[in-house]
Amino acid sequence: MKRCSKFLAFAIVSCSCALISCAGPTSASYQNVTLSVQFALVGYAGNFPVNPIGDGGITGTILPQCTASTTATGCNDGGTVYCNQNAQCITTSAILMPPGGSAGSCIELYANVTNAPLNPTWTIYPTPQPTATSNVGGFNSNTGPATITGSNTFYCEPGSPPIYSGAQLAQAQTLGPGGTLLPQGTVAVVVTNPIDPSNPANVVSTTVYLSYQSTGASTVAIGMSPTPTAIVPLGGTLQLTGYIAGQNGYGNSCATPVVPVPTTSIAGTALTWEAGPSQSTQYPGGNGTAAGDYGTIVPTGPNTAVYTAPTAYPSATVKSAVIVLESTACINSTTQKSTVLTGGGNVYEGNSTTVTFP
Repeated sequence: MKRCSKFLAFAIVSCSCALISCAGPTSASYQNVTLSVQFALVGYAGNFPVNPIGDGGITGTILPQCTASTTATGCNDGGTVYCNQNAQCITTSAILMPPGGSAGSCIELYANVTNAPLNPTWTIYPTPQPTATSNVGGFNSNTGPATITGSNTFYCEPGSPPIYSGAQLAQAQTLGPGGTLLPQGTVAVVVTNPIDPSNPANVVSTTVYLSYQSTGASTVAIGMSPTPTAIVPLGGTLQLTGYIAGQNGYGNSCATPVVPVPTTSIAGTALTWEAGPSQSTQYPGGNGTAAGDYGTIVPTGPNTAVYTAPTAYPSATVKSAVIVLESTACINSTTQKSTVLTGGGNVYEGNSTTVTFP
């Protein structure tokens, strides 16, 4: 996929009427108004990988591939949408985009509306942090505005995985499909269009999901909450939430040099909860050995779990445990997973959690 940067200025102010309707209908009925969004590269062919929205940017080569005959409906379960020159593609899945500043990090989005004039507003969610560099990307550049109007626009990925906290995380709770949590690593572009000439606030809307895509373990983002410490009474419980974003998965190798990858799919979002006496000594699911019981962790969803503290201290001198989250998103060989885990040495690896038993 090539970035069409030299066409940006032209494409933003003018659209191809062969591709979309450049103006609203001459006699709008304002009845049964529908809004849809397509994506394309002007003047180029492009291959767009897509994944289920909950994957948060995890992608890989061992995925079902779309063919030319299925491009019209898009790839909704993971694969590649093949766009011919000047073609427009659609998908209900998340479009995977490389980091901002690299080739192909911007994608052109087109709006179509029926039975009403075309006058869309495009807004990126979660709302960008008020800093010089947006963590969710922007329109026309990865640090551009988060709201723009026009029949078509360019969305550009941020330079790092879009990871949320604070107010952004609270906002992301209802931005996913059907009002579910928007996963870390994915942004939502919400498009609205007026449907009532007497009430501009009455709009129809649709959402496009775009996920951060990158390669190499150095760009993985993994983390959990709460961190870095928690107090849990003996026998008590602690709710845990984790995320993984920006790392190739599904059996892709992160080793250098590249080693053969498995022939069967490995879920890139697979998360393993571990507990033990230290960062370096961990037990998947917890418990431990004769040296002590460090509690148990039971997954309750794709990225959630419940930790239950032991009923007695691990030893007379040890009154704590360390919880670590590890992912199988990238592997070092056909049998060994990587050490992509919280508390690791990578800049995007969040803290582990030290639990103290009072």
